[in-house]
Amino acid sequence: MAQLVNLPLDWGHMRPHAAAWSGALCLAMFTVEVYSTCRAICDRERKWEVGDSADNTETEQSYKYDKANLYSKATFFWLTPLLWVGYTSPLELEDMGDLPKEEETEHQFKKFNDIYTSERVAAGREGRRVSLWWCYFRSCWKLFALGGLFKLMGDCVGFVGPLGISVVISYVNILRNPATVQPEYPTISEFLSNGYVMGAIVFVAALAQGTFSQSSTHLVNVEGIRLKVALQVRLPMCGSGCTHKEF
Repeated sequence: MAQLVNLPLDWGHMRPHAAAWSGALCLAMFTVEVYSTCRAICDRERKWEVGDSADNTETEQSYKYDKANLYSKATFFWLTPLLWVGYTSPLELEDMGDLPKEEETEHQFKKFNDIYTSERVAAGREGRRVSLWWCYFRSCWKLFALGGLFKLMGDCVGFVGPLGISVVISYVNILRNPATVQPEYPTISEFLSNGYVMGAIVFVAALAQGTFSQSSTHLVNVEGIRLKVALQVRLPMCGSGCTHKEF
């Protein structure tokens, strides 16, 4: 930091921005590590409270998305043990393990049924029909919105590759000029005009695009399955407890 202060640089140059973004990235990674550590400690204490009871099936679960940290969720590293089992031998139904309690039909039905019951009471008080669409929205809007955001970010990042190719081509043409002199302290525009830098940015953007796309697909599919399971249990119950106008 003292070296940056002594240099004849302003915020138009790349070096102060690189130092600032490096500090922000370190702070973000430290925050994620602290959160992951606290969550792991809480999960371990919860496991000790459960003890060796029959309900403790954590070691038999292959779907550990909710217990994975941010890096594991982004890269699907939590799925690696199951993939390794499938690589060494054909997967069997027993390899899937038990579902987490949050993914069981009973839990998903209770969650949706509470929303439906409150909507039914509100509809009866206001003299209108029950809106299943509103129940759907209240049940899964958070993960659907997050999945849509990831999809939008992935599509936006996808433009980096085509736009970066022109920068790389221009940089190659500049290098052919023997009189070209590289600046010692490049500005932001000069830094981004470097072909090697743009190549690294395009590579990172391609990884980010795949990560955002896979995360979006996973979130939307999982939430859709949860809603489907809840409806499969709720709809047969409507033969005696609901009127046809509600659907």
